Amino acid sequence: MARGGGLQRVELDVQNWTQLQVCDLSDNRLELAPPALGWLPLTRLNLDNNPELRIPAAVQQLGFNAG
Repeated sequence: MARGGGLQRVELDVQNWTQLQVCDLSDNRLELAPPALGWLPLTRLNLDNNPELRIPAAVQQLGFNAG
């Protein structure tokens, strides 16, 4: 999902991503990790190399529904 694309912002409709387990948003220009990531059943999340990134606590912990 969107590695190295120069993204600055990501909007997620959680209902469309309920089976997503791995998310790689590294090497972009994200400023804020989408809080909706906290509701996904992620087992792995890569947000490396986004120098201005702020990460909500629920996302840092791999979310509310992490397996």
